[in-house]
Amino acid sequence: MPTFNIDTAAAVSRLERVGFPAEQAREIVSMLAEADAEHVTKTDFHVLEQHLETGFAKLEATIAQTHLRTIGIGLAGLAVATAILLTLG
Repeated sequence: MPTFNIDTAAAVSRLERVGFPAEQAREIVSMLAEADAEHVTKTDFHVLEQHLETGFAKLEATIAQTHLRTIGIGLAGLAVATAILLTLG
C-alpha cells in the first residue's frame, strides 16, 4: 500500500480552489494525514515477525535450560537417596 506523503498546505489550497470551505478542506487533509500516519507496511510486518521469532527462540532456550536443571536436580536427588540406601543397607 503506497503512502500518501502529501503537502498538507498545498492540498488544503487545492480543495479551497475547487470550492471547499477552508474548514472542510483542512479537516479532509487532516484525516488523510492521520490515515497516512497509521499506515502499516509489509516491512513493518516482517520486522514484527523477526522480533517474534527471536522472542520464541529465547523462550525455547529458557525452557530447555529449565528442563535440564530440573532433570539434573532430580538425578542428584536420586543419587543421594541411592547413596543413603546403600550406606544403610
